[in-house]
Amino acid sequence: MRRLLGGSFFITATIYMAVSKPPDHITLLAMLLCTVCAMLVTTKQYTWPVVIGGIMIAGSLVMQAALSYRCTDCLKADALILCGIVYLAVFDKSGFKLWTRGTAAGMTLILLTFFILAAPAEQVLNTNTASRYIQASDGSSDTRLDTAEKSVLLFNPKCSACGEVTSKLVQLDPYGEHWIPVQTGGNLQDGRDYLTGKGYQGKLYITKWPGAVPALVTTQENSTVIIRSPDQMIKIIGGGGN
Repeated sequence: MRRLLGGSFFITATIYMAVSKPPDHITLLAMLLCTVCAMLVTTKQYTWPVVIGGIMIAGSLVMQAALSYRCTDCLKADALILCGIVYLAVFDKSGFKLWTRGTAAGMTLILLTFFILAAPAEQVLNTNTASRYIQASDGSSDTRLDTAEKSVLLFNPKCSACGEVTSKLVQLDPYGEHWIPVQTGGNLQDGRDYLTGKGYQGKLYITKWPGAVPALVTTQENSTVIIRSPDQMIKIIGGGGN
């Protein structure tokens, strides 16, 4: 029963990545490693799944930090893998149990810190009506975007979770009449190429954003909120939004 439950966290992470992320080489590698971890658990090999899981979480966070974005789907998959690591570390009776438990504790602290650091900007946007304005740049000059006039989609071209929602919003409104795409870090030209390839013909801005993407920031009836659900984003933009 312990082996079944321990492996289920890794299998769940694999399934989640399969249904939520496009099948790029990084996603496929992560799915393969999660499957390997699940198989190792069934043979009562707990140490290696903890090691591999820790490496996957660390690699995910390093990539997001290096590319200046926070991927919602990546963080959810990381959390599932962490649950598996913690569970296995608790029941590990091998000679490496102190090491595996230390790894589990360390990865828990790192992931929790990552979430906390991303939280302040999101909390401010949810509670402060003045933060309906987002400071951004078009590459040549700075501007202040009013999310009461147009909803702002925060995205990153390196974020696999952003691909589907940006494609659908471009299909709904290719000229950006009801929304404005704002890239979170990186090279602005990469963002232009990314959106142009999807058929977007409107303006593009860039800003620094510590929170997770994709995120739609919109202000309605003097209330500024962050929308995480792709379906809700499409509903807002498709219905005319702001």
